[in-house]
Amino acid sequence: MFHVTFFPNSDEFWVTGTGEGTAMLTPENHPGGVSGSGHFAVWFGASGNEKNEVEHNTVTFVLSGSDGSHAVVHGTTHVSTNGNGVVKVEFEKMTAHCG
Repeated sequence: MFHVTFFPNSDEFWVTGTGEGTAMLTPENHPGGVSGSGHFAVWFGASGNEKNEVEHNTVTFVLSGSDGSHAVVHGTTHVSTNGNGVVKVEFEKMTAHCG
């Protein structure tokens, strides 16, 4: 899904999008190793005007392993720039929980 909003009396805009689907993990270098399957979801958003721009992204994988294990991997990125294109805030964060 994708959505864009423009403001007719301004230079401001918003853009968002989402996606989801099936995820599979197959070990290439370890035949017979643990494989995984499950679901993924992604989201992105951006907004801007003449003074600044912001971009965000998230991704989440939820996988069940062939050995009964369970894993959740989540990533987040963020970038903020000023009107001159200078990056003011930027980060990436990845977390993983396995069991």
